[in-house]
Amino acid sequence: MPLQLTSDFLKSLHLDRGQLWLNARQTQLLHAIYDFFDVHRDGKWNDAIFYEFMRQSTDLTDRRIIRVFDMLDKGCRGFIVFEEFYVVICLMVAAFNKLEKKFILRHAKMCFTLMDEDFSGSISAEEFTGVGFLWNLEEKQILKIFKEYDVNGDAEIDWEEFRFFAMAALSD
Repeated sequence: MPLQLTSDFLKSLHLDRGQLWLNARQTQLLHAIYDFFDVHRDGKWNDAIFYEFMRQSTDLTDRRIIRVFDMLDKGCRGFIVFEEFYVVICLMVAAFNKLEKKFILRHAKMCFTLMDEDFSGSISAEEFTGVGFLWNLEEKQILKIFKEYDVNGDAEIDWEEFRFFAMAALSD
């Protein structure tokens, strides 16, 4: 099931067609919202703040919201900063506007790094299926991707294999 945005504000955002990022005005507005919800006034959102924002703004389940937070909180710091929040908002806006394939191609290295939860330099099927919903990918599609692009047969997709997938994503 495709990701749905329930926030009128998020639905109104549009990514620049070339770079697939928000423009400066939209970024300022998003930053103002981020600052508004930053109840500790330290430039950080903990999991509770992120959870509540996502619960009010998307149709994601509790489990998926927590998974997204964990994906962004790579160092297990217990918080995310605006830049990480910005990336996930851009990703969700891309998915909502059916631009997820272009987003993967344009920002392949960043997408790869986000999915590589254990910093191994490769993505397992479990890592990919855990957050694939952000790119509107279902488990069946992800398993097909693994079958097609895991060239060396190690049950993981490394950066080179992911690049081939990203380039092919536009042609599908």
